[in-house]
Amino acid sequence: MPPNNYPCHSLRERVRAWVAEVLMVPVERVGWAAKFFELGLDSILAVELTRVIDVDREKEFLAEESEDAPNVTVPPSRAAYVIFTSGSTGRPKGVRVSHRNVVHFLHSMRERPGCVVTDRVLALTTICFDIAVLELFLPLVVGASVEIVSEEVVKSGRRLREKLEGGEVTLVQATPATWKMLLAAELGPIPQVKALCGGEAWTTDLAVPLLERVGSLWNMYGPTETTVWSSVDQVRQGEPIRLGEPVGNTEFHVLDEQFQPVARGEVGELFIGGDGVALGYHGNQEFTQERFVRLPDVTTGKLYRTGDLVRHV
Repeated sequence: MPPNNYPCHSLRERVRAWVAEVLMVPVERVGWAAKFFELGLDSILAVELTRVIDVDREKEFLAEESEDAPNVTVPPSRAAYVIFTSGSTGRPKGVRVSHRNVVHFLHSMRERPGCVVTDRVLALTTICFDIAVLELFLPLVVGASVEIVSEEVVKSGRRLREKLEGGEVTLVQATPATWKMLLAAELGPIPQVKALCGGEAWTTDLAVPLLERVGSLWNMYGPTETTVWSSVDQVRQGEPIRLGEPVGNTEFHVLDEQFQPVARGEVGELFIGGDGVALGYHGNQEFTQERFVRLPDVTTGKLYRTGDLVRHV
Protein backbone atom coordinates (compact mmCIF):
# COMPACT_ATOMS: atom_id res chain seq x y z
CA MET A 1 0.00 0.00 0.00
CA PRO A 2 1.19 3.59 -0.65
CA PRO A 3 2.04 6.05 2.16
CA ASN A 4 -0.62 7.38 4.56
CA ASN A 5 -0.43 10.86 3.02
CA TYR A 6 -1.25 9.62 -0.47
CA PRO A 7 -3.96 11.78 -2.13
CA CYS A 8 -7.42 10.26 -1.74
CA HIS A 9 -8.49 10.87 -5.34
CA SER A 10 -5.32 9.16 -6.63
CA LEU A 11 -5.86 6.22 -4.30
CA ARG A 12 -9.41 5.80 -5.57
CA GLU A 13 -8.30 5.55 -9.18
CA ARG A 14 -5.50 3.13 -8.36
CA VAL A 15 -7.69 0.80 -6.33
CA ARG A 16 -10.30 0.76 -9.08
CA ALA A 17 -7.59 -0.31 -11.56
CA TRP A 18 -6.24 -3.15 -9.44
CA VAL A 19 -7.06 -6.71 -10.38
CA ALA A 20 -5.53 -8.27 -7.28
CA GLU A 21 -6.23 -11.38 -5.28
CA VAL A 22 -4.22 -10.38 -2.22
CA LEU A 23 -3.89 -7.10 -0.31
CA MET A 24 -1.16 -6.79 2.31
CA VAL A 25 -1.70 -4.09 4.96
CA PRO A 26 0.26 -3.45 8.20
CA VAL A 27 -2.23 -3.26 11.06
CA GLU A 28 -0.68 -0.09 12.53
CA ARG A 29 -1.61 1.87 9.40
CA VAL A 30 -4.84 3.01 11.01
CA GLY A 31 -5.02 5.98 8.65
CA TRP A 32 -6.04 3.59 5.92
CA ALA A 33 -9.26 2.64 7.69
CA ALA A 34 -10.53 6.20 7.43
CA LYS A 35 -9.58 6.38 3.76
CA PHE A 36 -11.29 3.11 2.94
CA PHE A 37 -14.59 4.30 4.39
CA GLU A 38 -14.22 7.85 3.05
CA LEU A 39 -13.83 6.60 -0.52
CA GLY A 40 -16.03 3.56 -0.31
CA LEU A 41 -13.00 1.40 -1.03
CA ASP A 42 -14.05 -1.19 1.53
CA SER A 43 -16.84 -2.29 -0.79
CA ILE A 44 -14.55 -2.21 -3.86
CA LEU A 45 -11.93 -4.32 -2.12
CA ALA A 46 -14.53 -6.79 -0.84
CA VAL A 47 -15.50 -7.50 -4.43
CA GLU A 48 -12.05 -7.59 -6.02
CA LEU A 49 -9.94 -9.32 -3.38
CA THR A 50 -10.07 -12.91 -2.25
CA ARG A 51 -7.51 -12.56 0.56
CA VAL A 52 -6.42 -9.74 2.87
CA ILE A 53 -3.20 -10.44 4.76
CA ASP A 54 -2.32 -8.49 7.89
CA VAL A 55 1.47 -8.77 7.69
CA ASP A 56 1.96 -7.91 11.37
CA ARG A 57 -0.26 -10.75 12.52
CA GLU A 58 1.49 -13.13 10.13
CA LYS A 59 5.02 -12.42 11.41
CA GLU A 60 5.33 -15.66 13.38
CA PHE A 61 4.11 -17.72 10.45
CA LEU A 62 6.45 -15.94 8.03
CA ALA A 63 9.41 -16.46 10.37
CA GLU A 64 9.01 -20.23 9.96
CA GLU A 65 9.33 -20.01 6.18
CA SER A 66 12.58 -21.04 4.48
CA GLU A 67 15.16 -18.32 3.81
CA ASP A 68 16.42 -20.15 0.71
CA ALA A 69 15.72 -18.47 -2.61
CA PRO A 70 12.77 -20.17 -4.33
CA ASN A 71 13.54 -22.13 -7.48
CA VAL A 72 11.47 -19.93 -9.78
CA THR A 73 12.24 -18.87 -13.33
CA VAL A 74 10.98 -15.41 -14.25
CA PRO A 75 10.85 -14.65 -17.99
CA PRO A 76 12.33 -11.24 -18.90
CA SER A 77 9.05 -10.30 -20.57
CA ARG A 78 6.99 -10.75 -17.41
CA ALA A 79 5.81 -7.62 -15.60
CA ALA A 80 8.07 -6.70 -12.67
CA TYR A 81 5.71 -4.06 -11.31
CA VAL A 82 2.83 -1.76 -12.18
CA ILE A 83 3.39 1.90 -11.35
CA PHE A 84 0.96 4.73 -11.89
CA THR A 85 1.65 7.92 -13.78
CA SER A 86 0.80 11.24 -12.16
CA GLY A 87 -2.45 11.46 -14.05
CA SER A 88 -1.76 15.03 -15.13
CA THR A 89 -3.58 14.42 -18.42
CA GLY A 90 -6.59 12.72 -16.85
CA ARG A 91 -7.12 9.56 -14.85
CA PRO A 92 -3.92 7.94 -13.56
CA LYS A 93 -2.71 5.04 -15.70
CA GLY A 94 -0.89 1.98 -14.42
CA VAL A 95 2.24 1.29 -16.48
CA ARG A 96 3.29 -2.37 -16.70
CA VAL A 97 7.10 -2.52 -16.57
CA SER A 98 8.88 -5.78 -17.40
CA HIS A 99 11.92 -7.37 -15.81
CA ARG A 100 13.80 -6.75 -19.07
CA ASN A 101 12.91 -3.05 -18.84
CA VAL A 102 14.21 -2.75 -15.28
CA VAL A 103 17.44 -4.69 -15.86
CA HIS A 104 18.17 -2.62 -18.98
CA PHE A 105 17.58 0.60 -17.04
CA LEU A 106 19.77 -0.33 -14.09
CA HIS A 107 22.70 -1.50 -16.20
CA SER A 108 22.43 1.66 -18.32
CA MET A 109 22.56 3.84 -15.20
CA ARG A 110 25.58 1.91 -13.94
CA GLU A 111 27.43 3.01 -17.06
CA ARG A 112 26.12 6.57 -17.32
CA PRO A 113 25.90 8.69 -15.25
CA GLY A 114 27.65 5.90 -13.38
CA CYS A 115 27.58 4.16 -10.01
CA VAL A 116 30.36 2.09 -8.43
CA VAL A 117 30.83 -0.09 -5.39
CA THR A 118 32.26 2.77 -3.29
CA ASP A 119 29.23 5.01 -3.83
CA ARG A 120 26.67 5.85 -1.15
CA VAL A 121 23.29 6.62 -2.71
CA LEU A 122 20.74 8.77 -0.92
CA ALA A 123 17.17 7.47 -1.34
CA LEU A 124 14.84 10.46 -1.13
CA THR A 125 11.93 9.36 -3.28
CA THR A 126 8.65 7.71 -2.31
CA ILE A 127 8.13 4.31 -3.92
CA CYS A 128 5.01 5.76 -5.57
CA PHE A 129 7.36 7.65 -7.94
CA ASP A 130 9.26 5.53 -10.47
CA ILE A 131 12.63 7.23 -9.99
CA ALA A 132 12.84 5.39 -6.67
CA VAL A 133 13.85 2.34 -8.76
CA LEU A 134 17.27 3.92 -9.31
CA GLU A 135 17.79 4.84 -5.67
CA LEU A 136 16.81 1.45 -4.23
CA PHE A 137 18.03 -1.07 -6.83
CA LEU A 138 21.03 0.51 -8.56
CA PRO A 139 23.18 0.23 -5.40
CA LEU A 140 22.27 -3.47 -5.20
CA VAL A 141 23.34 -4.05 -8.80
CA VAL A 142 26.82 -2.57 -8.28
CA GLY A 143 27.36 -3.44 -4.61
CA ALA A 144 27.17 0.17 -3.41
CA SER A 145 25.42 1.45 -0.28
CA VAL A 146 22.01 3.10 0.00
CA GLU A 147 20.77 5.34 2.78
CA ILE A 148 16.99 5.67 2.99
CA VAL A 149 16.00 9.11 4.24
CA SER A 150 12.93 9.65 6.40
CA GLU A 151 10.01 11.71 5.13
CA GLU A 152 10.69 14.31 7.80
CA VAL A 153 14.24 14.87 6.55
CA VAL A 154 13.16 14.97 2.89
CA LYS A 155 10.67 17.74 3.64
CA SER A 156 13.16 19.84 5.60
CA GLY A 157 15.62 21.84 3.53
CA ARG A 158 17.88 22.35 6.53
CA ARG A 159 18.00 18.71 7.62
CA LEU A 160 18.44 17.44 4.08
CA ARG A 161 21.21 19.97 3.49
CA GLU A 162 23.00 18.72 6.61
CA LYS A 163 22.71 15.16 5.34
CA LEU A 164 24.37 16.08 2.02
CA GLU A 165 27.03 18.20 3.66
CA GLY A 166 27.96 15.34 6.01
CA GLY A 167 30.40 14.02 3.42
CA GLU A 168 29.30 10.38 3.21
CA VAL A 169 26.75 10.61 0.40
CA THR A 170 28.18 10.50 -3.15
CA LEU A 171 25.13 10.10 -5.43
CA VAL A 172 21.92 12.12 -5.07
CA GLN A 173 18.91 12.08 -7.38
CA ALA A 174 16.22 14.73 -6.91
CA THR A 175 13.66 16.80 -8.74
CA PRO A 176 14.33 20.47 -9.55
CA ALA A 177 11.95 21.41 -6.72
CA THR A 178 14.07 19.55 -4.16
CA TRP A 179 17.32 21.05 -5.45
CA LYS A 180 15.74 24.51 -5.24
CA MET A 181 14.71 23.79 -1.66
CA LEU A 182 18.30 22.85 -0.82
CA LEU A 183 19.65 26.04 -2.38
CA ALA A 184 17.09 28.06 -0.42
CA ALA A 185 18.41 26.32 2.70
CA GLU A 186 21.90 27.66 1.83
CA LEU A 187 23.42 24.42 0.56
CA GLY A 188 27.20 24.57 0.82
CA PRO A 189 29.91 22.88 -1.29
CA ILE A 190 29.38 19.14 -1.76
CA PRO A 191 32.16 18.27 -4.25
CA GLN A 192 31.89 14.54 -3.52
CA VAL A 193 28.30 14.44 -4.82
CA LYS A 194 27.21 13.41 -8.30
CA ALA A 195 23.89 15.25 -8.62
CA LEU A 196 21.07 13.94 -10.83
CA CYS A 197 18.21 16.28 -11.66
CA GLY A 198 15.04 15.35 -13.53
CA GLY A 199 11.32 14.75 -13.37
CA GLU A 200 10.36 18.18 -14.68
CA ALA A 201 11.81 20.91 -16.87
CA TRP A 202 14.56 23.10 -15.41
CA THR A 203 16.85 25.83 -16.64
CA THR A 204 20.34 27.23 -16.24
CA ASP A 205 19.00 29.42 -13.40
CA LEU A 206 19.13 26.25 -11.31
CA ALA A 207 22.13 24.69 -13.04
CA VAL A 208 24.54 27.58 -12.40
CA PRO A 209 24.38 27.56 -8.57
CA LEU A 210 24.35 23.76 -8.46
CA LEU A 211 27.45 23.51 -10.64
CA GLU A 212 29.23 25.76 -8.15
CA ARG A 213 28.54 23.25 -5.37
CA VAL A 214 28.47 19.68 -6.70
CA GLY A 215 31.11 17.43 -8.23
CA SER A 216 29.07 16.82 -11.40
CA LEU A 217 25.53 17.59 -12.52
CA TRP A 218 23.36 15.46 -14.81
CA ASN A 219 20.06 16.12 -16.57
CA MET A 220 17.80 13.07 -16.56
CA TYR A 221 14.87 12.67 -18.94
CA GLY A 222 12.30 9.96 -19.45
CA PRO A 223 8.61 9.14 -19.10
CA THR A 224 7.36 6.35 -16.84
CA GLU A 225 6.32 4.45 -19.96
CA THR A 226 9.96 3.97 -21.00
CA THR A 227 11.21 2.93 -17.55
CA VAL A 228 12.34 5.91 -15.49
CA TRP A 229 15.13 7.67 -17.45
CA SER A 230 15.63 7.34 -21.20
CA SER A 231 18.43 9.85 -21.73
CA VAL A 232 21.23 11.43 -19.73
CA ASP A 233 23.35 14.51 -20.31
CA GLN A 234 26.11 15.99 -18.19
CA VAL A 235 25.44 19.67 -17.57
CA ARG A 236 28.40 22.03 -17.87
CA GLN A 237 28.92 25.73 -17.22
CA GLY A 238 28.00 27.94 -20.13
CA GLU A 239 26.16 25.21 -22.06
CA PRO A 240 22.39 24.73 -22.54
CA ILE A 241 20.55 21.92 -20.79
CA ARG A 242 19.85 19.15 -23.30
CA LEU A 243 18.08 15.80 -23.18
CA GLY A 244 21.36 14.16 -24.12
CA GLU A 245 22.03 10.75 -25.62
CA PRO A 246 19.61 7.83 -25.20
CA VAL A 247 20.72 5.31 -22.58
CA GLY A 248 21.68 1.72 -23.35
CA ASN A 249 19.58 0.14 -26.09
CA THR A 250 17.20 3.09 -26.29
CA GLU A 251 16.26 4.80 -29.56
CA PHE A 252 15.03 8.37 -30.07
CA HIS A 253 13.03 9.24 -33.19
CA VAL A 254 11.87 12.80 -33.87
CA LEU A 255 8.90 12.60 -36.24
CA ASP A 256 6.41 14.94 -37.90
CA GLU A 257 2.61 14.55 -37.97
CA GLN A 258 2.92 12.01 -40.81
CA PHE A 259 5.37 9.94 -38.71
CA GLN A 260 8.29 10.87 -40.92
CA PRO A 261 11.71 11.90 -39.54
CA VAL A 262 12.19 15.68 -39.38
CA ALA A 263 15.32 17.37 -40.62
CA ARG A 264 18.04 18.18 -38.11
CA GLY A 265 17.19 21.41 -36.32
CA GLU A 266 13.44 21.13 -36.90
CA VAL A 267 10.85 20.47 -34.18
CA GLY A 268 8.99 17.18 -34.03
CA GLU A 269 7.39 14.77 -31.60
CA LEU A 270 9.69 12.43 -29.71
CA PHE A 271 9.06 8.70 -30.09
CA ILE A 272 11.11 6.36 -27.88
CA GLY A 273 11.99 2.78 -28.73
CA GLY A 274 14.28 0.07 -27.42
CA ASP A 275 14.55 -2.15 -24.35
CA GLY A 276 13.13 0.48 -22.01
CA VAL A 277 9.68 0.62 -23.61
CA ALA A 278 7.17 -0.78 -21.13
CA LEU A 279 4.56 -3.46 -21.80
CA GLY A 280 1.66 -1.00 -21.84
CA TYR A 281 -1.09 0.22 -19.53
CA HIS A 282 -2.68 -2.14 -17.04
CA GLY A 283 -6.28 -2.88 -17.96
CA ASN A 284 -6.40 -0.24 -20.70
CA GLN A 285 -5.79 -1.83 -24.07
CA GLU A 286 -7.31 1.06 -26.03
CA PHE A 287 -4.94 3.65 -24.58
CA THR A 288 -2.03 1.20 -24.87
CA GLN A 289 -2.62 0.92 -28.61
CA GLU A 290 -2.82 4.70 -28.89
CA ARG A 291 0.46 5.45 -27.11
CA PHE A 292 2.53 2.31 -27.80
CA VAL A 293 2.74 2.14 -31.58
CA ARG A 294 4.51 0.27 -34.34
CA LEU A 295 5.88 2.22 -37.30
CA PRO A 296 7.61 -0.27 -39.63
CA ASP A 297 8.97 2.54 -41.81
CA VAL A 298 10.80 3.99 -38.80
CA THR A 299 11.98 0.97 -36.82
CA THR A 300 11.18 -2.70 -36.28
CA GLY A 301 10.28 -2.48 -32.59
CA LYS A 302 7.54 -0.90 -30.55
CA LEU A 303 7.67 2.88 -29.93
CA TYR A 304 6.24 4.98 -27.15
CA ARG A 305 4.67 8.21 -28.34
CA THR A 306 5.70 10.78 -25.72
CA GLY A 307 3.78 13.83 -26.93
CA ASP A 308 6.89 15.90 -26.17
CA LEU A 309 8.10 18.32 -28.83
CA VAL A 310 11.87 18.32 -29.24
CA ARG A 311 14.53 19.51 -31.69
CA HIS A 312 17.35 17.26 -32.89
CA VAL A 313 20.49 19.41 -32.76
